[in-house]
Amino acid sequence: MPGGELVIGSRVYIGQGVNISSRSRIEIGDDVRLADYVSIVDTDFHSARDRNAQPQVAPIFVGARSTIGVHATLLRGARLGEDVEVAPGSLVIGPVPAGARIAGVPAKVVTSAGAETTLGRGPASDKGVARLAKGATARRRSS
Repeated sequence: MPGGELVIGSRVYIGQGVNISSRSRIEIGDDVRLADYVSIVDTDFHSARDRNAQPQVAPIFVGARSTIGVHATLLRGARLGEDVEVAPGSLVIGPVPAGARIAGVPAKVVTSAGAETTLGRGPASDKGVARLAKGATARRRSS
């Protein structure tokens, strides 16, 4: 969109079908992974009731080493700290602390920095994401 700014860090992976639309500013940090069909949009475009209304815009920031799952959506004002994991299909609005794992619509923190879950880790990850997205509590793996 006219007037938008897109800043992409080093070693960023962008999967097929990713949609990035900037009217304000979108900044993606180093070593970020965007899975297939992720959408990142910093504007609501225009009101459904008034096509001539000015769109609401807010910049989006994705911190270094974050991973955004398949079909996840980041909306205007999303600010992800470093090392954030976004579960597939999640809808991200607003700030997310560094090291958090988030899931759901709208996305909520399911674990914070230092906690271990199955979210995005190995063959159990699909079951873990489904369980966490339904509101179950995260459990630490026993050593």
